[in-house]
Amino acid sequence: MGKYFLLIATILVSVMFAIASPSFLKVTNILDIFRAASIIGIMGIGLTIVQSTGDFDFAIGAEATVGACAIAKIMVELIPIFILHFCLP
Repeated sequence: MGKYFLLIATILVSVMFAIASPSFLKVTNILDIFRAASIIGIMGIGLTIVQSTGDFDFAIGAEATVGACAIAKIMVELIPIFILHFCLP
């Protein structure tokens, strides 16, 4: 039971959500869940590589925050320019 606890818990929670909400098992919802979890998965893979060398990297949350802020700033600065140049006649 201990070896497969996370797998069993994930299946049980998925079944509970599928019973509670009929739209839970739709393809768009499952893709949204995978898209949201992919960022954490990529960060986890990077942290696994760092920790396999014997180091610790506690700054991964700060690095993700700085990256999100940088992307938000780029989007705020560049998207209005894109709309003005390419979308308006």
